[in-house]
Amino acid sequence: MIFTRVFATLFAFGAVSALASPAPAVEKRQDVSEVLAVISTLQSTTGGILPQIDNLVNTDTATESNLTPLLQQLTAAFDTSAVSLESLQGRVDPNSPNKDAVAERTASVYSDVTKSLDNLKSKKPHYWPLVPKFGLDAALLKVLLGLDLVLIGVVKLVGALLKVVATLLSGLGFTLILLLLGLH
Repeated sequence: MIFTRVFATLFAFGAVSALASPAPAVEKRQDVSEVLAVISTLQSTTGGILPQIDNLVNTDTATESNLTPLLQQLTAAFDTSAVSLESLQGRVDPNSPNKDAVAERTASVYSDVTKSLDNLKSKKPHYWPLVPKFGLDAALLKVLLGLDLVLIGVVKLVGALLKVVATLLSGLGFTLILLLLGLH
């Protein structure tokens, strides 16, 4: 008899406690608009830097002192994008229908960078060691890895779009990027 009263009291206390505690909030996943914003920012930043590098190389006025800040800015732009993408991990719906837009914009950025760097390497090969010196190759890879963590499968789409510049990437020695993109 005492057992049933104690049991009923504990059961009632447990039921009231369960009702009183709020359910954990489920964070709603966002669409890819924030990822597109990160890549758009990267595209506009690189769009201001790459023409300057091309101009210096094409007009034969490139020097280590004027290429250095541009390559540092380019590396910083990719590093910033990688950090931004990392902050979005787990917050973006990986099944969002706009993966193609992210892939197209990313491929455009990588294509432009690849063409500019190939221009630098072919016309001013003695300045090519500046690229790995500032970690640009690692920064390029970090953005792709971050993108793959946020939107699984989008890097394969980027790779498919970058088949045109695969030989340029290979010529630049970006082997890890080629492997990640599936272009090896």
